[in-house]
Amino acid sequence: MLRRYLDEAPEAIRLVEGPHGKPAIEGPAPVSFNFSHSGRAAVFAVAGCAPVGVDCEAVIFTEDLGGVAEISCSAAEREWLAADGEGEFTERFFRLWTRKEAVIKAVGLGLSLPVSEIGVLGEGLTRVAVPGHGPWWVTTIDAPAGYAAACASDAPFIPDRVAPSGG
Repeated sequence: MLRRYLDEAPEAIRLVEGPHGKPAIEGPAPVSFNFSHSGRAAVFAVAGCAPVGVDCEAVIFTEDLGGVAEISCSAAEREWLAADGEGEFTERFFRLWTRKEAVIKAVGLGLSLPVSEIGVLGEGLTRVAVPGHGPWWVTTIDAPAGYAAACASDAPFIPDRVAPSGG
């Protein structure tokens, strides 16, 4: 897919890994990209002028989601998670988690960022404060049934050509 944006043969495109694992195109490049997959679904983002991060997760109930929320979510986020009772908790958790993970991946610092301090409440394009790293933007994106996905960048954006795969 990058070949379309770079006008290069696939074998000419060299990828490198940043210090916290974020993939990048070697040398100066006119685009940044990110990808994520879970089960049978995948998301891929390409941005022409800003760093970008995406996350995709299968929405699966596990007993420890409440514990993960306790250490990774703010008080306001935990209140939102519990607003509709047990039935919606799992879906809401993964909507929050994919938004947090997309921001973390866009910034490129991995889980060295304090996840609980990255507040991502919102439904559409939402401005997010990342401590020590300026404002970022995140939005939930379409995903196949049973999955949650999000995209983030340091510039406001409108997801284009969103075509969820999998399902």
